[in-house]
Amino acid sequence: MRDDAGIANNTGITPIAYRILIEPDRVEEKTSGGLFLPEDVKDKDGHAQRRGRIIAMGSEAFEDMPMTDRPWIGDVVFYNRYAGANAKIEGTDGLEYVLIKDGDILAVIEDGKDGDEAAQKEDRVSIAEKKE
Repeated sequence: MRDDAGIANNTGITPIAYRILIEPDRVEEKTSGGLFLPEDVKDKDGHAQRRGRIIAMGSEAFEDMPMTDRPWIGDVVFYNRYAGANAKIEGTDGLEYVLIKDGDILAVIEDGKDGDEAAQKEDRVSIAEKKE
C-alpha cells in the first residue's frame, strides 16, 4: 500500500478511523564505549521513545484540522509518552510499531523530514487545495 507521499506501508498493519501507525525511533542499547545501558537509563532518555515517523493513518485521522496544518505520512512527530503503551505491534517486516490516536501527536519535527522542506510544504498546499 502507498500513500500520497509515495511511502510504502509494508507493515501489514492498516490503522482504522482516527488511529496513526508510528515507527518509533530506536533507543540506543549501548553507549559509544560499548557498555550496555540498563532499562532505567533508557527510560530517562525517553525522548527517543516518544518520537517517530508516521507510516500510515486511518481515514478519519486529523479530519478536524485544516489540510495545511495536518501531519502527513512520512513526517517525524513527537507524541505523548504513554500514547500507544498498550498498542505496540510487530509488523510483517519484523519491526515494532505503535498505534496511537491522532490527538496524541503533539508536534511535527521539521528537521526530521526527508527531502526539500519547501517542496514538501508546496505539495501539502496543492493537496489541500485539491481536496477542498
